[in-house]
Amino acid sequence: MPLYDRYSEVMKGHGPFVQRLEEKRQERILDWIAASLPRVESVAALEVGVGIGLFAAACRKRGWKYIGVDRNEKMAHTLGRDFPVLVGEAPPLPDGVVPESFDLVYSSFVFEHLADGTHGFQFAHELCKALKPEGLLVLVVPDALSLGLEFWNLDYTHRYPTADRNVSQILLECGLRIERLIRYRGAGWTGFPYLLARVAGWFYSYRLWQAVLRKTELPYSVYQYLKQDILVFVCRKPAVRGENHV
Repeated sequence: MPLYDRYSEVMKGHGPFVQRLEEKRQERILDWIAASLPRVESVAALEVGVGIGLFAAACRKRGWKYIGVDRNEKMAHTLGRDFPVLVGEAPPLPDGVVPESFDLVYSSFVFEHLADGTHGFQFAHELCKALKPEGLLVLVVPDALSLGLEFWNLDYTHRYPTADRNVSQILLECGLRIERLIRYRGAGWTGFPYLLARVAGWFYSYRLWQAVLRKTELPYSVYQYLKQDILVFVCRKPAVRGENHV
């Protein structure tokens, strides 16, 4: 499938500084996840939407068992040189994903590409099937309310404007317990750094810097870091069906 064939090249075009920030962001998210994971000898992790392999690499550093799923054959093949990756859509997950066999199911910047909230429910419900009881589902999504119309300008495949309320409703309908909802900007900035990014975002114009630098990607990447809120939903699959709360 050609959709997102250029994703790796675009990400690498942001330069080494932005790539290092992205690696830090991923490590920060894994720290948040690790605090809620069940205490097991080896975490079995499934990622839906593999990106450029940041989550896979972070899992390897921690000694976690990783399997990826992606709809894009080129991205799956590239990461598949180093990690087990299956090609397929969700829902349904590929046959190689065994139900109730994962301690952690992770999906980052996929939900907003789904057709609508109903599709979002079907997607989340399918991911839940792969989780062991008491396992974690972690979704990372942009807060469309922080971007406004830029939500659609940021990526031509954006379809479902994700926010804390509508995504929470979907996760609760799936019978999940939302244990943490983390809001950050940039490379996992929370607290005071988050507030500084918000202030800087009020004054930053990516169009001005595109004209000055005669570059497109870097000024827009900086804009995303300063202006875009990211939401991390850390949810648990109850051992007993129907036990859900915020």
